[in-house]
Amino acid sequence: MNHQLTVITFLVLAMLVSLSSCFVVSHEEVKGYPDDWHEQSIENQDCNLVNGVYENTGKSSAITASYPITLDGAVFGRLPRRGETETVSLLYLADSLQMLVMLDGELIDQTHPSSSFSLSAQCVDGWLDVDLSISGYVDGTYSKSQVNISMTVSENKSLIIHYKLDVQSKSLGVFKSSRAGSVWYLFPRVKSKKV
Repeated sequence: MNHQLTVITFLVLAMLVSLSSCFVVSHEEVKGYPDDWHEQSIENQDCNLVNGVYENTGKSSAITASYPITLDGAVFGRLPRRGETETVSLLYLADSLQMLVMLDGELIDQTHPSSSFSLSAQCVDGWLDVDLSISGYVDGTYSKSQVNISMTVSENKSLIIHYKLDVQSKSLGVFKSSRAGSVWYLFPRVKSKKV
């Protein structure tokens, strides 16, 4: 009886492995640029026009929730700091293909009034592109995310971001899923500050 149970278990596992490509879930979501937002600026523009100081709170084409959409959180995935980020400064360094991101705001303890980080970036047809890749295991599921953040400015100099995400997940070596989508963000430029 024990031998039969082992053989049956082996056959079931072999069948699941051979059928693993059949258990694929796929979802794609694409949102267009909102008609009621400011027009996108002229194509093939200079990517240095992205350089500037922007409000941290903006709009999303996909989310109409009552909570704020933030440039540091929604776009750059930064965890909340003690206090609140008020503005985000962007500076594209074309010679080194880097974008410097500076977060400024009031902190509760005033020990770190700002923080900064840099990302690899390149100018493609007037859009400043940042590509990120994140992978790892969570609760036995392996996920790999590819993120593309494309930035330009609108006619009124607001920051336009087209955020594209592609996530591939695999659980137990059998169940595969993928999700792709994009969302647009708009963040007003702060007129009184310069980078």
